Order: sequence, then C-alpha cells, then structure tokens
Amino acid sequence: SGPGCDHCPGLQAGVTKMNTMKHLFKPAMLVYLLCLAAVCKADELIIVKGNQKATIILDSTASPVEKYAALELQRAIQLMSGAQLFISTGTLQTAQIIIGTPATNKQVARMATALHLQGAGDEQIAIQRIGNSLYLAGNTARAALYATYTLLTDVLGARWFWPGESGEY
Repeated sequence: SGPGCDHCPGLQAGVTKMNTMKHLFKPAMLVYLLCLAAVCKADELIIVKGNQKATIILDSTASPVEKYAALELQRAIQLMSGAQLFISTGTLQTAQIIIGTPATNKQVARMATALHLQGAGDEQIAIQRIGNSLYLAGNTARAALYATYTLLTDVLGARWFWPGESGEY
C-alpha cells in the first residue's frame, strides 16, 4: 500500500531516486536563475545572486489573483534558490519583477504597447524584460497569473507533478 510496503519494493526505490533528483535539481535551478541574464540578452537582470535579489512589484490596487501570482512566484523562487524575494507595492531602482494588468498596475499600463497588450485578447500574456524590470503581465488578472506560471515552467523549469512537496520539482 505505501512506499515502504513488502508488496511494492520497486516503489520505494523510485521514490528514493526521485528525492535524490529533487535535491540535485535545486542547485541546477539556482545556476539557471543566475544565468537568466543570458536569456534576457543584455546587462544582468539579477533575480538571485548572493545578497542581491530582485523584488516582486505589485500595485496597491492589485487583485487577489495578482497577489496570489506574486506569492506563487516568491514561493517557487525560494524553493529553487533558497532566497526569499520581497513583495512590494513601490517602484525600486533595483531589479524588479512586475506582476499585473494595465487596469491594476500603473507600470504595466505605461508599458502596455511595448508589452503588446493593447488590442490583444483577455488571455494575452506578456513576459518581457525592459531595462531592469521583468514584466509578468496580461490584460486580466488570470492572464498575469498565467504569465507567472509560464515563466516558472517554460523558462525556469518548475514542475508540479501532483499536490504536495513530493510533487514539486
């Protein structure tokens, strides 16, 4: 019945192998985060490097879904790197990850054309670096959440195979 039962000896070996892979995966993801600047094609955009960390930016009018997206990003980055990014409602001069929609975030509204959100559908997402900012945006809060999950899965390699810690990679 369980991973250690006499009827399923191969299951225990599989769980042990997955846990080993999980511990090897975390350092690899930290290296990947540090190399994100290469993907961005410009000066370094530091997400996590030593004591330097990006800040997740929400507008004070952020919806509950946008706040959830920020928490999911914060949690995933912490699992990958061990560093906890701060969530703020102000703009900063340091690297920032801006989550929102043109309707709820002034910075996203100012950059809507550059993010290709004007005239786009409700589910259009934007994942784009502009200067020292990484935008995770969309025309709806749900699209901003989708942008966050797309960054985590397609760019940073995060995976959720099943609910709970044992299903997170």
